[in-house]
Amino acid sequence: MTLSVDIKPELEERLLARALSHGQSLEAFIQRLLENEALDSQPSPATQSTTAPALTGSEKAAAFEAWANSFPANLPTLSLESVSREKIYQRD
Repeated sequence: MTLSVDIKPELEERLLARALSHGQSLEAFIQRLLENEALDSQPSPATQSTTAPALTGSEKAAAFEAWANSFPANLPTLSLESVSREKIYQRD
């Protein structure tokens, strides 16, 4: 399906900047945003009816990748030392 949407130039610039920061074209980035939104709007497993088909392995993998890609690429990482057992249980 092809969909045409008019958006403000400022929004287009912000979306383009985010797409480029993820190494994607604007179209691919918006496609991923829409897929993530569609996944987020699905009912949780606790509220799904028992007749709903289970996700296949590839669908689960795609959902996980979409979730993982929804986080900003520039999040800080923790060093192995900062999460070591010794550091966690260290007394002051």
